[in-house]
Amino acid sequence: CSEDAFGVAHLGNCIRGYEEKSMYMAAYDWRISFQNTEVRDKSLSRIKSNIELLVATNGGNKVVVIPHSMGALYFLHFMKWVEAPTPTGGGGGSDWCAKHIKAVMNIGG
Repeated sequence: CSEDAFGVAHLGNCIRGYEEKSMYMAAYDWRISFQNTEVRDKSLSRIKSNIELLVATNGGNKVVVIPHSMGALYFLHFMKWVEAPTPTGGGGGSDWCAKHIKAVMNIGG
């Protein structure tokens, strides 16, 4: 991976050779609270479902998550939410993150 003047890796160079089935980009509305992204848009549920799909379609390999900027805080919220019981959490259980996430590498967050 090459780096620009700010030291941020050019992700386009880093992801060459990966298939679409092994990558997912999540977006959220930063203007509202993290929990309200779930209430209004089901954003946290979609992230959970997509991570589960990535693990299932890639031989059970855990995911590496690369959040950027405030997305790092959003993903920390997601990790707490996904393991919390429903109805306020994702209901994944206390070991959901350990079963699905290999690493989290923050960029500018």
